[in-house]
Amino acid sequence: MAKYPHMKQGEVRVWDAYLDEHGTPAGRVEYDVRLGEGAPIDPSWPPWMVAMVKALSQKRADVIAVTSEGITIFEIKRRAGMSCLGQLMGYEALMMKEIEGFKPVRLVAVCEELEPDMEDAFDYYKVEVIIVSPNSQ
Repeated sequence: MAKYPHMKQGEVRVWDAYLDEHGTPAGRVEYDVRLGEGAPIDPSWPPWMVAMVKALSQKRADVIAVTSEGITIFEIKRRAGMSCLGQLMGYEALMMKEIEGFKPVRLVAVCEELEPDMEDAFDYYKVEVIIVSPNSQ
């Protein structure tokens, strides 16, 4: 099994660099967190197919840390840009739909580089950007 489920090799280096520089996030840390309902299910499908379709079609957040104070959703990218911002905003909406009662949500993009012209967009939507320097190992 991969070190962090569904992360690409470059993303693993970015996350490892984050952990080296900042330590493990507080609280319960989960990887490859499935969010949302996924694709529509045909009631005639056998249980194994229902499980497979749901597992493959749900959105998956890279890392989520849960504490009594709130939830932090991390998206790990080598270069953070528009797609990273959109993913975090979508994960927040899906997470809030699944939570019993409100918990503050903190959105964090962890990357080694921020794409040009994106700093203002991340700031506007109050998404924290943490730039790390991964080892080239």
